[in-house]
Amino acid sequence: QYCTEMNCRRGDFYECYGVDAVMLVEHARCRPHAPRGQPQAVVSLNCKHVHSVLAQLVRAGLSIAVVEEVLSADTTPRTRFIAQLVSPSNPRYVYAEECAVSHHDVPEAKPIVGVAVQDGGGYMLCAVDLEARVVRTTTQLPLETLKSRVQLLDPALCFLSGLRRSDLPLSPVAQVDVLAPCADFTTKFVQHSTSTSARFSSSSTRLPSFVNSGSW
Repeated sequence: QYCTEMNCRRGDFYECYGVDAVMLVEHARCRPHAPRGQPQAVVSLNCKHVHSVLAQLVRAGLSIAVVEEVLSADTTPRTRFIAQLVSPSNPRYVYAEECAVSHHDVPEAKPIVGVAVQDGGGYMLCAVDLEARVVRTTTQLPLETLKSRVQLLDPALCFLSGLRRSDLPLSPVAQVDVLAPCADFTTKFVQHSTSTSARFSSSSTRLPSFVNSGSW
């Protein structure tokens, strides 16, 4: 899963260089240009188009680190920070809400799923919704029921403990990671899923903790 980077520069424009620019040309049909004296192509994107372009990249299975510029009277040096990691499990870019033209183009967030083999038989299935900050857990699932639920959830990222990717009907773009067996799988899974794919925000913005809503 490639993570492209979008830099906010010169006021109302984002810019991408090199391979990042290629990703925008290929998946979002952006037009590149080559500034005089610069050896590589650049894609410049007006901020009013940022949501529609991010939506196209997310639908292609990409994650995007959006880098914003701190507004200041001083022009040099420029200070930038990672405002958010936009991904299939966290597709809505919240930092530039004022630039949004339409929100109906934002893809539906895909959950992050964790599956573990249980000692007493059956399987545990955990699902994290990053946008809602909710985790749901079901235990003692038969294998066929587990497969049906995973296929229905269509996760962006799946953590497996005691299983292989081929054991589950995952989409080709779904990312897979392995967790070692442990006593409290749910806690370990939530910690890994948030550290791997949660949104990045400035230190002044604190997101609420996850709520365990029980099984579904």
